[in-house]
Amino acid sequence: MKLYRSKIEPLAKDILGTLNAARDIEVAPGQVTEAELDVRAILDQYVKVEEEVWERAKDLVQQRNLPQSELARVRRIVADERKHKIGDDGIDWIIDQLIEGFLVSANVEEVFADDPTLRRRIYDVMRKHLEDDNSVDLEVRGRLKHLQEGTPAWEIEYQKVLHEVRKKRGAA
Repeated sequence: MKLYRSKIEPLAKDILGTLNAARDIEVAPGQVTEAELDVRAILDQYVKVEEEVWERAKDLVQQRNLPQSELARVRRIVADERKHKIGDDGIDWIIDQLIEGFLVSANVEEVFADDPTLRRRIYDVMRKHLEDDNSVDLEVRGRLKHLQEGTPAWEIEYQKVLHEVRKKRGAA
């Protein structure tokens, strides 16, 4: 699952809304906006580091004249060096940070649920938001099989086709 910047705001609202509605946490009505900003900050930080890892991996592949097929391997190495979790481990890291954030936030009045319950609910919300992006990503990649992934041409075409697919699905 990949987290996109465009998903951060709706994801933060849904996570907080779901946990508040289930009475897993209590956020005072006047603090909802601030609590959402706390959640968004954690998600933003993850995406920022993720983008830095991708850029560093691309730079290393180019500097070392490696084939583009090595990009994923180099990305994993860069992520490990930065102690940045990717893939499902990244989702687990985000959830850990959110739970810890709820426990120390001045904007969350009380946490009623135990960690496994919070983890399950947050994961379900994230999966709901991010699965649609996975299907979009798979469709876009399917249309770009004629291009080498990681090349400038692939990056440009990916963004164009991504916009088309999202528009077709009503998500653009």
